[in-house]
Amino acid sequence: MSADRVVDYKKLKKGEERPKPLDLILFKGGDLVSDAIRFLHGRCLRPTSQIVLEEGVKSFSHVGLVVTREILDDERLERDKLYVWESTMSGPLSDGVRNVNDSSFLGVQIRDLDEVVKAYLSDEDARIAFAPLKDPVDCEAFRPRFTRFVRKHDGTRYDANFASLFGSILPGIRPLRNLLEKVFRTRKWLFCSELAALTYKKMGIFPSDCDPRDCVPMDFLGFDEDRLPIVVKEPIYIKTSLK
Repeated sequence: MSADRVVDYKKLKKGEERPKPLDLILFKGGDLVSDAIRFLHGRCLRPTSQIVLEEGVKSFSHVGLVVTREILDDERLERDKLYVWESTMSGPLSDGVRNVNDSSFLGVQIRDLDEVVKAYLSDEDARIAFAPLKDPVDCEAFRPRFTRFVRKHDGTRYDANFASLFGSILPGIRPLRNLLEKVFRTRKWLFCSELAALTYKKMGIFPSDCDPRDCVPMDFLGFDEDRLPIVVKEPIYIKTSLK
């Protein structure tokens, strides 16, 4: 990974490659859960693309999408600020960053991206990268559709059904996943990469026949047996000088 692909976060926000609405954000955590997810990625997934990862980063364990007031008609958002649309745990039980409702929640929510970057990169083993969309979205055209989508899914529970999580990586578990989701009524719950893939599908960025439940973080970079199209450019890794 060349040095020019590792950028200070403050400089990135002011430069030509400033993160734009619906750009992909990739996270590599330093905790045991993240390590377990990345271990499964490494054992089960093989690259089908030419996207190169930063030296020392074999995979990512979490994804979110950049959101701004340009694309989302939501009074909770300040103009000219960057936010992350994600399915995760927020607040004291996680990284300490609450969502835009000033609450702690496990599921789909919007959080201040500056605060997330600051908290996440306080762990020296963590990494964050932005993967810009190859074709940036037309915010004015997307805004009504995306606003409806967010209003529908904001507050959805995180999908902690083990069959759903393992089924996203292992095709052989998917029949069991489908059965258990029906039995336990978790079909509408969403884990992180499922939310990102569903967003891309509903916005027409991913094909209509893709199943978001089969998507894991590395699939967006081409590590995917289902051969999803690669709609993002190579990741830009960030460091932070936020205080």
